[in-house]
Amino acid sequence: AGHGLRAPLAVIGGAAEVLIGDASIAPATRERVQRIERGAATLADLLDGLLAVARAAVPERIAVQPTRLATLMETALGEQQGLLQGAGLEPVPAGNDHATVDVAIREALVAFRIVLRTFAESAAPGELRWTCDCASVVLNTGTASLDRCSNTDLASDRFVGLGLVGRLCTRLGWV
Repeated sequence: AGHGLRAPLAVIGGAAEVLIGDASIAPATRERVQRIERGAATLADLLDGLLAVARAAVPERIAVQPTRLATLMETALGEQQGLLQGAGLEPVPAGNDHATVDVAIREALVAFRIVLRTFAESAAPGELRWTCDCASVVLNTGTASLDRCSNTDLASDRFVGLGLVGRLCTRLGWV
């Protein structure tokens, strides 16, 4: 399922990238193609999230390794760098613990990418302050927190990935 769905998403993303690089397309068309590219990237993240939830249903499929949460967050920030920059968000570390914890690296990266995408799509431009310790990751933009959003906001497509992250975290015993 992963390969069967990732292949067409890669084709869509690749075609959008080629079109964006074409200097002859009109600005309005470029904006539409960029929207297609963002949509394909969102679908890819959600697909990774769905597959992570499915893997988490079978505990022996989860590889737990010692690592620093800050290292995982830095990796996820790097993977979402273009998206965050496009949203006007500047990641700023606010201090990090160097403790090593046992964590499902692959699944944590998927969760971090989806959460970062939600920030990019929902937060006002500015600093995205982040910090990690041996048991938690905290992200803050200085704007209203997600728990202050209305039920209508949470039901919108802007937060669709957070429900997936919540299910993944529940399956892995994370809070």
